[in-house]
Amino acid sequence: MDSIRTSVFRGLIIHGLLFLLFGLLALFMQQDNLYSAMFYLGFLFLATGFLYVSISFLLRKTSETWFLGWIWALFDLGLGTLILVKVEQATDIYTNIIGAFASLMALGTFLSAIYLKPYRMVLIINGIVSLSFGLLIIFNPFPAKFLTVIVGLYTLLLGLFLVYTAFLIKSSKKEIKPETES
Repeated sequence: MDSIRTSVFRGLIIHGLLFLLFGLLALFMQQDNLYSAMFYLGFLFLATGFLYVSISFLLRKTSETWFLGWIWALFDLGLGTLILVKVEQATDIYTNIIGAFASLMALGTFLSAIYLKPYRMVLIINGIVSLSFGLLIIFNPFPAKFLTVIVGLYTLLLGLFLVYTAFLIKSSKKEIKPETES
């Protein structure tokens, strides 16, 4: 069990740090440099996809819900590949990609909260934050120049949440595997 906890910890730390870097990049980049941000985002999704593949592979023997990580891995790998293959088109719909990702992240987090009872409250809070930012980004009530700031803030918060969750899981004595109702 300790090796699973360590694997999940490392995966979440790496994932969180990648999102923190992207958040900083989004906050401090110039609007005309969006192409570089999208290229980085494509690699970020590929990296997180491979992380989820590895973690799901490790969890498949000990967890009934290992397939959720596999589904998320396929999503990340597909989105990362699509962004890298069509960077210019992805740049045109940058905010829609981030908004959709935030909304899907919220859905995934809410599903995780159902299965991972010891971490339910943290997951629900992150799901609410992700859904709020996702809808805010998609419906965009702000001038275009503020949208990149909102995206940067969301990815920074997501990165911080992932790092916090990693340390929460690492320091917890609770089981990682889902609890079943009796």
